[in-house]
Amino acid sequence: MSVVTGDGNGAEMLVLLARRSLFLVHPGTAGGRLRYHHLFADLLRYRLRVQPGEEPRLRRRAAQWLLDHGYFADAVEQSLAAGEPGQVADLIIAHGQDSFERGEAATLARWLEAARSVDPSLSAAVEVNLLAAQIAAFQTDEAVETYRRLRRRADLSDGDSAAAAALYACAGLDDLPMAEVFKAAETATGLVRTADDIVIDFLGVGGRDSVEFLAECMTAVALLFDGDLDRSAAKFSAVRNLPGAQHRVWKIYVLGGLALARALAGHANEARSNAMAALEVAEANGITYHHSLAFAHFALVRVALDQLDQNMAAYHLGESGIRAHTTRLAANVAIQHLLEVEQTALWESPDVALTQLRSTRHNPREPKIVTGLRQALELRLLIATGKRDQARGLLDLSPQARTLTPQLIDLELEAGDADAARHALSRWDQPAVRYRAPHSDGCGRGRERSAQPRCPRAPARP
Repeated sequence: MSVVTGDGNGAEMLVLLARRSLFLVHPGTAGGRLRYHHLFADLLRYRLRVQPGEEPRLRRRAAQWLLDHGYFADAVEQSLAAGEPGQVADLIIAHGQDSFERGEAATLARWLEAARSVDPSLSAAVEVNLLAAQIAAFQTDEAVETYRRLRRRADLSDGDSAAAAALYACAGLDDLPMAEVFKAAETATGLVRTADDIVIDFLGVGGRDSVEFLAECMTAVALLFDGDLDRSAAKFSAVRNLPGAQHRVWKIYVLGGLALARALAGHANEARSNAMAALEVAEANGITYHHSLAFAHFALVRVALDQLDQNMAAYHLGESGIRAHTTRLAANVAIQHLLEVEQTALWESPDVALTQLRSTRHNPREPKIVTGLRQALELRLLIATGKRDQARGLLDLSPQARTLTPQLIDLELEAGDADAARHALSRWDQPAVRYRAPHSDGCGRGRERSAQPRCPRAPARP
C-alpha cells in the first residue's frame, strides 16, 4: 500500500482498518494477506480511473513490489492491467520456468497471448515463448497457428527458427502427422548445429541443448508412433546421452519413451527398468504428477498385462489414465483405451472387451502404431469370441496385414487348418514392427477352447 500511494503509513493503516473491521477481509488464515471488501475495492478502482494516467503508473509500482516479494502471478496480472505487454513478456521469459514445471503452462500461454494481442509488434522471442507455452499446455491447434505466424516473421533468426521447429515437432505428441514431425525435427537439428546466433532459452528450459534434445527426442517418438520400435528404441537410447537430456522433465520423457518402445516390442525387463527409472526421477524432483510420466506408466501396464499381474496393471492403468485424459493428447488417449480393453479381455470376457473396443471411433489420422495395435487386438478378440469370418474379413481389408501374421496363424489354427497355419508361418519374416497384443485374445475364466490355449489362463478375479 505504501509503495502504491507513496505514503509511509500503509502498513499501519491496514492494521487499523483490520482492527475496526472496516473494508478488509482475511481470505485465509489469520496473519495472512488481506483483501479489500469487493465493494470497497470497486470504489477504489472507480476513483483511480477518473484520474487520467494514474492507473498505469500505480499498477507498475504494484507489479514491481509483488515481483520483489515473490508474487509472480500477481505481478504479471498487474502489468497486464497497466497495459504493459512488453513487461508481461519480460516477466514470463525471466521467471516462467517454475510455472512451466508446475504444469501451469496454460496460464503462461494466456498471459503471452494477451500481451501479443495488445502489441503484435513484440519480438520473435515472445512468440517462441508463446509457442512453448501452448505446446506444454497441449493447445495444439493454437500452437500450429503460432508456428505458422512465426514462420512469416522477417526478424526470425536461425536460433529462433531452430527453437520454433523443435517445439512444432512436439505437436506430434498430439495430432500432427508423423511426416511433419520428421520434417520439423530435421529442420531444427540442422539449424541448431549450424546457427551462429543464440538459441532462445524459452520458458527457462530452452537453449541450444534443449532444442537439440527436443528435435532428436521427437524423432524417436515419431519412429515409435510410426511403429518402428527397434529404431525408436535405438534413437531414445542415443538421446539419453545428449546434454539436454539432463533436465528432469526431458529425462522423464526419454526414459518413458524408451520403456514404451521396449514394452511394445516384448522386452519386459528393459521396459520395466527404464520406466521405473523415469518414476524415480519424478519422485526425486517432486513431480510425480507430471504428464511426462504417461509413457512410463503405459510401459508398466504393458508389462503387467503380459505377466498377468492384475494389481500392477490396474494401478499403472489408473496413473496413465489420469495423464491421458488430463492432456487429451490423441495418441495417449487411444493407447489408454486399447490397454483398458486388454484389461477387460483378461479379467472379464472377450465379448465385453470387443464391445468396449468398438465403442470408440478411431481417429483416421491416428499413428500407425495405434492402428496396428487396435487391429491386432480386434483380431484376437474376434478369434476368441468365435467370429472367424469377421476376423478374416478384417485381415483382408487391413493395409497392415503383413504385420498381423501372428493373428493369421491363430485364425488358421482356430479353424483347424494346420497346413494353412504352417504356410503363413513360413512366409512370416518377423519384421521389426510387431503389433503385439499378448494374451488379449481373451484367454479368460470359464471359456473352453477348441485348440491348445496360446496364453496362460488369467487368474480368477479376487
